[in-house]
Amino acid sequence: MAKRPLYMVLVPPSLERTSALFRAMALAKQSEAEIILTLFGFDAMLAKAQVKGFDLNGYLEGRRRELEEFAAHLRREGFSVQAEVHWGSPLTARILAEVERLQPDLVIKDVHAESGLKRLILTGHDYELLRHCPVPLMLVKPGSHNLPTRVMAAVDPLDENNRPHELNGRILGTAEKYGMLCGATVDVVHAFQPMPVTASAAAFGGGAWAPDYGVVEEIRGLHDRALQELGKKYGVEERHLHMLDGFPANVLTGFAAEYRVDLVVMGTVYRSGPERLLLGSVAEQLFSRLNCDVLAVK
Repeated sequence: MAKRPLYMVLVPPSLERTSALFRAMALAKQSEAEIILTLFGFDAMLAKAQVKGFDLNGYLEGRRRELEEFAAHLRREGFSVQAEVHWGSPLTARILAEVERLQPDLVIKDVHAESGLKRLILTGHDYELLRHCPVPLMLVKPGSHNLPTRVMAAVDPLDENNRPHELNGRILGTAEKYGMLCGATVDVVHAFQPMPVTASAAAFGGGAWAPDYGVVEEIRGLHDRALQELGKKYGVEERHLHMLDGFPANVLTGFAAEYRVDLVVMGTVYRSGPERLLLGSVAEQLFSRLNCDVLAVK
């Protein structure tokens, strides 16, 4: 018998039904998944007060009762729900440790959105989770539909940005999985940014650098063919394959806005050493410009 999917929802201290919870509920209805509500918290003032006699254990037990009551309402609506309260700092490390323990199919978290600027507002905490969460992470903005109706998968068919080759497969597999679950249209998009290819005479003779458009078109053709081959490999219809020209963060954001994309599925690469704090320039800039939900695949 197949294992039931498990969706881990990071709930706010206010224990309100936010967009992330509504998304988890809608997905759980479609997939018969189990939901685990996780409340993570730490307050340095309360930790200090414990030394002076504050009953921190009693406080946390009260929070557990409140969360359990919150979960009970969902159970009465037919959902299978667990509830856990976690206390400690740093919060990101606590969350990641719990993700490692539970191995959920999906982590779902709310993010803020600045409607006037048409972009998501990601905190440092959000970026830490994007960098290190080992399972798919869905960031849901306020007011999102319960289920997305249009999904965009951002791929790099030639693997030019030091991404592992299998990441395209993970992105497409994840996009198709949740696209089918939600009954959403899935578009696969690749942004081609031509480098300033120059004639060797100009390079060695000190003349002006001018692009060799013939070479640029040849390189673009390689990218287009690679995208088409990727689509065939994963059964994506040609009409849902899109080759965009220009700076990736700009054209991907523009596509998402024009096609009213609800959810962007893209990859992030774990790095070690000096690069461990970086998601990659394209990912960083794209996250800061999008005004729709994001599903990040490691």
